[in-house]
Amino acid sequence: MPGKGHAPKYSDFQVTDKAREIWRSSRAEKICLTSADAGLICCEKLAAELGLPVFVTMPNIRRLIDELSGSIERL
Repeated sequence: MPGKGHAPKYSDFQVTDKAREIWRSSRAEKICLTSADAGLICCEKLAAELGLPVFVTMPNIRRLIDELSGSIERL
């Protein structure tokens, strides 16, 4: 009997200067929130720059939004 597959947890990402530029420059929708913290990236350019899949729900996308916006202090 095959084991249960586990969906990958997309919690590790690198927010680059280019990703921040894409986030700030475009007026198009880039992220769609489905709840307080969950959502998905709907901008293919942004997803590619972050190394994340497009149109796949992420449980804690709020963290990504905060990092792109500069709301989280960089370590």
